[in-house]
Amino acid sequence: MKKYKSKIGLGILIYIAIILGSTSYFMFADGIWFGLIIIIAVAAFTLHLFLNTYYIVDEHHLIIRSGFMYCKTINIHTIRKIVETTNPLSSPAASLDRIAIHYNTYDMLMVSPKDKLDFMKHMTEINAGIEVVLKKDKKK
Repeated sequence: MKKYKSKIGLGILIYIAIILGSTSYFMFADGIWFGLIIIIAVAAFTLHLFLNTYYIVDEHHLIIRSGFMYCKTINIHTIRKIVETTNPLSSPAASLDRIAIHYNTYDMLMVSPKDKLDFMKHMTEINAGIEVVLKKDKKK
């Protein structure tokens, strides 16, 4: 069993910090204390999600955890394809540097492990039938 922490994307972090920081400033400046408390709670929850998003690979399953509210288990033998992506759709991933996992017939989920190559290698060692699609090298 191996645990992979989610990569935390600087772009997402800066975007959220600007929105929450500027909103907090205006709430504080206008004396809207209840609003400021809500913004601080949202910031704490967001930080909790960023720090507690991880993926566990055991002998047969991929377990995806994001905070205390999201937990999904996927049988690795149902995974058909793993594709590198920067798709911004909502997912248990704290970075836009993601991997789309296609499993069952039509299901797809995106994750963002810090060590993508090791994560993909680990998955293909368990299920050799997984097709891996990497982004093209942009240096060509």
